[in-house]
Amino acid sequence: MDSKQDKNKVVLFPKWQENLEEESLADIKAKNYNAALNKIDELLHYKIRTHAILTGKLICLMELGRYTEAIALCEEILDEQDSHYYEYLFLYVNLLFQANELELLIEQIDYERNKEDLPFEFRAQFDSMYTLSKSMLEDKKQENALAYEKELQELITTENYLKQWLLVEKLRQAEQTVKPFLYEALMNPTIHPVVKTAILFWLKEQQVTEEFPVVKFHVERIFHPEELVDVEEHSFFKEVLIYLTITEQENPTLYALIIRQLYRFLYVRYPFFPALDEAKAYADALSLSIKESLADVELQEETNEKKQKYITEIHHAEAIYLSIIEE
Repeated sequence: MDSKQDKNKVVLFPKWQENLEEESLADIKAKNYNAALNKIDELLHYKIRTHAILTGKLICLMELGRYTEAIALCEEILDEQDSHYYEYLFLYVNLLFQANELELLIEQIDYERNKEDLPFEFRAQFDSMYTLSKSMLEDKKQENALAYEKELQELITTENYLKQWLLVEKLRQAEQTVKPFLYEALMNPTIHPVVKTAILFWLKEQQVTEEFPVVKFHVERIFHPEELVDVEEHSFFKEVLIYLTITEQENPTLYALIIRQLYRFLYVRYPFFPALDEAKAYADALSLSIKESLADVELQEETNEKKQKYITEIHHAEAIYLSIIEE
């Protein structure tokens, strides 16, 4: 018989196995978790994988603060769906709580609570932990939001535009209320246009009811809340698409690139959209702009001064967009 095969079939003598199991349990009771873990790992090396051994390993990892390993092992065991599933699940939920993985904990309990066979004793404990985790997560979100808001207020008049945009996005995602200093920022001509757009998107989601002034590219206007629509939902965006219908049918790749550039252009200008009667001119300019970039040379197509003006505007806006947002 092959020697390698013989090696793989090596097993523990029953007495040795019994000693390791008893000693590991004694080590756990004595809180000698490293010693216990070494013995448990030896048992697992010999494919001895009982409920007591697996539970012992999880306890050791948890007590040693090795949460990442413990969580990974617990997920592996849970996938096996054995008869001790809910006992492992209870350990898993506690691990997530100790590791401060509150969102994952809430998601797991949500999943389990939809099961009809969830034992009553576990349901009650999970409900309690769910409520506590929700409260802690909300507190953490509010604490983070206050820190983000303070940092943003300190940075808003600096030239750290990327950090400003990231902080606005974090506050928007946290569903915080837009503060007065950000309304003032919309009037400040030195604030980056991409940052202003992020603030405006945030205002739109907050469903504000009062009108407010915005300054962008030396243009000032008072806007009503209902004017804040998604870029893709604006009538100008849709009008440009109409003039690109043939391109969409004949060259979908070119069409996708044009739409991406159109979105970037309008994102930077937002909420100042061009007039509808300029839609065709912009559609033509966008097509030419993308064709030029793909060919990496200037096309021998005659462009009048007005069309060149549109192309220059588009390129300028895209450069502004990409200076903050990387895709």
